[in-house]
Amino acid sequence: MARNEAAANRKAWTHKFRQGRARHRKSLMLEYLKREKNNLEMSLDPAVLKLTGISNLSDDDVINAIGSFWVALRRDDLVFGYGDAALFKNGRRGGLGLRARGVFPDSDKFIMPLLFTVDEHEAMEAIKKQHQIKQSAKTSSEDSKSRGVVKTRGSKSKKLKASSKHIDSSAPDSSCIGHFLLAISTREPDGSISTTLLDSSPGYVTPSEAAAAYRGLVTHSGWLGLNSDGTAAIQAPNFTAALTPTVPTQQGFNTCGLYVILNAWASMLEIPITANRQRRVRRSRSYKRFLSLALEIVNLALRGYMDSQTVQAFMIAYGYAEQDAEDVRAVDAARMESGTLAAEFDVQWGKDIVPYLS
Repeated sequence: MARNEAAANRKAWTHKFRQGRARHRKSLMLEYLKREKNNLEMSLDPAVLKLTGISNLSDDDVINAIGSFWVALRRDDLVFGYGDAALFKNGRRGGLGLRARGVFPDSDKFIMPLLFTVDEHEAMEAIKKQHQIKQSAKTSSEDSKSRGVVKTRGSKSKKLKASSKHIDSSAPDSSCIGHFLLAISTREPDGSISTTLLDSSPGYVTPSEAAAAYRGLVTHSGWLGLNSDGTAAIQAPNFTAALTPTVPTQQGFNTCGLYVILNAWASMLEIPITANRQRRVRRSRSYKRFLSLALEIVNLALRGYMDSQTVQAFMIAYGYAEQDAEDVRAVDAARMESGTLAAEFDVQWGKDIVPYLS
């Protein structure tokens, strides 16, 4: 694509994103005014889920945010294997469900947001070290400025999933100390299982750790079918080596959960992701602007005020996806409350079906 043509194309996608964003923001404001007019306690419905920031997302945050388009696509007769927090949390603890509500056996792809946790003591020590590095870098920067020196590169520290003030030993799931990545397994025509790993911070999770997680879920969740006694129909699936395509590297502090949401949306909506990080940063002027808009889009989606084409326009305009992609399937995000996913799963399994934990 010629440079002038590419620039014009980006401009068109940016315009499309701004139009879509403005339309959904207007719908949100109308809801706000309607609730205010009716003298409701909250200006916006408190039952609707919301992300409070770009960092330190819990697995509930990630699973429900991905669910906004998973539910929408399911209602539009495009079904992916998926699960609720119970499935992925129990899988992480080693207590895999032999019949996990929410996994759809008639689907060819299984979407798995995987959280890999670390030891709390190790996390605390690393956080302290990170704080010391930041303080040292700040002092060094101030000293450099006083001498007329500009520092262009900062220190790289170990990645964590939570700051010390968020660590709560009594609630390990809400602490979310660790790293998210996205695994997508596909049933191939020859019966083998292929898997793609989308990781915004490669190296934090080893290939063996990732394989153990997604293979355990694929085998025991019920996605490949169940026997009458609730056991997995295929006890030893034929897994091929996982693919690890390069995806945009996460920016900001512990934003892996937000990137997993974007990558899952892109995968389900068939938006081709690009790893051209430089263009993304340049188009957004700064990664902070990109992350701020991403958070806004996710929260609009959770309220049901987002659509697939605006998501695609955002990703292309800010360099997250390829420019020459075709328009995606038109679908509006589903409004997500605490029971929305469970209600969708009940349609498949029935309300009397609950996960069997080993």
